[in-house]
Amino acid sequence: MKEKHPGSLRDTTTRTYGLLPGPVKQYAPSFEKQQPSRREKQHPPLSPQQQSGESLRLSYLSAAS
Repeated sequence: MKEKHPGSLRDTTTRTYGLLPGPVKQYAPSFEKQQPSRREKQHPPLSPQQQSGESLRLSYLSAAS
């Protein structure tokens, strides 16, 4: 029983991990295409609302310190 358990456990892990490369390879190209645009979207020009929020946070921080 003890000898069979590690082997069967290894079987299930290799079986599940063996299935992974297929879907990963499918999604990888589209993910690489998305990344540059996503990186640009991370740092958009601040809208007036965000700018006022930033200045409020900065004034609050300077007042707190």
